[in-house]
Amino acid sequence: MFEERDPQEMSNSPTQRPGATAGPNPNLPRPSTAPPASIPPKAGKMASKRPIGPRIVDMTKQVFMPSRIQPPPDIAIEYMDSNGKAAPRLKHEVEREFLDDVAVPGINSIRIGYTTNGRHSPNSNHRRGLAADIDSINGKPVNTYNKDPEVKAWVDAIVSRFNNRRDHEVYAPGRQLYRDGRPVDNATLASQHQDHIHWTRRR
Repeated sequence: MFEERDPQEMSNSPTQRPGATAGPNPNLPRPSTAPPASIPPKAGKMASKRPIGPRIVDMTKQVFMPSRIQPPPDIAIEYMDSNGKAAPRLKHEVEREFLDDVAVPGINSIRIGYTTNGRHSPNSNHRRGLAADIDSINGKPVNTYNKDPEVKAWVDAIVSRFNNRRDHEVYAPGRQLYRDGRPVDNATLASQHQDHIHWTRRR
């Protein structure tokens, strides 16, 4: 009895194609089972020039560049002097450097009381917009340095961080006076910096 088949199926049947056999042709070479050959050095170099390659390299460079180009630490800065008036904000570049340098674990907020405002000598780095006075850390005043162990720990950690970064001027309670990372012996400076941390950016 004749069995009707689909014309497409019949055309794909090996016995229906010209020169096809029902089984493997012994005269045809068998497929190789060897592993694929490695890419020649020339091909590898050409592959490295694809557009995605340079983008990956650029991203890697961004990750490992100095911290000053990274997003600033998550530290809130309040600009307010001791009279409750708004203090002038540091310029963007100086503020970013300040944030990088003050990034101590556990420090979430800082109040800067004086930048270019306040009473400072004509040659002061405050007047140049390169200095800032920290008078509060995490909502606690720096002038409690000798009374509050938590404030003392924060101040000491910030001073240590500033010195490791080789900031130009670091004056803080506890007679912690440094310039370019080196200690300074100056009784007048010590008496003037019992209630805040003075910071001047690196030179």
